[in-house]
Amino acid sequence: MDCGYPGNATNASIAHNSGSTTVGSSIAYICDWGYYDEETRARSVYLICQDNGQWSNPAPNCVRKYLIGLFSS
Repeated sequence: MDCGYPGNATNASIAHNSGSTTVGSSIAYICDWGYYDEETRARSVYLICQDNGQWSNPAPNCVRKYLIGLFSS
């Protein structure tokens, strides 16, 4: 099973890539300095290709730290 490329991350770069997109492969993204993933609120996001052909997490959308939660209701 192949998960395909997980997509480009916003304001981040790939810190680790196992070189494959098949089951068990991994990709780690790290948000640029001062940015954090909007969903996990972490600076780094680790993805693993799962048996169902999906990545364990989406590629991160990194936002500036001070913007997280600014527009939440």
